[in-house]
Amino acid sequence: MTNGVPAAVAVVLAGGALAVARRRFLLIDVAGDSMTPALGPGDRLLVRRTRRGDVVGRLRSAA
Repeated sequence: MTNGVPAAVAVVLAGGALAVARRRFLLIDVAGDSMTPALGPGDRLLVRRTRRGDVVGRLRSAA
């Protein structure tokens, strides 16, 4: 029975890391032209949730 313990611990740790990441980061699709020329419609952003809403990086460009 002890063979399954490390696997169970790994699953619990991975689930905890995923939960923290989902609370900390957010995917956003840019809609409209209000942020051009830096960002265009359809661009996807990975945003870190902070009080200021810092942009971490651009994932995909629509152009």
